[in-house]
Amino acid sequence: MITEKAFGQMEKENVYTFLVHMNATKIDVKLSLEYIYKITPLAVRVVQVGKKMRMRRGLVRKAYKKVYVKLKTGDKIDLTA
Repeated sequence: MITEKAFGQMEKENVYTFLVHMNATKIDVKLSLEYIYKITPLAVRVVQVGKKMRMRRGLVRKAYKKVYVKLKTGDKIDLTA
């Protein structure tokens, strides 16, 4: 998930943002990052964003789960691949 806020966190604080499955846990995310990118995260924070509904037009934004992963200085994840 690349937004202005997420991009700023990547540059300044070395924190990456990912959208994950609703059933994923911190341990699942940590193990998958270690397996895929060969890095060890310092901290994993999970945020569950609830659904939003609009009454008049019947629009619905589904709920999702997002994860903030803090890495050591020098570690990097290549998101362009």
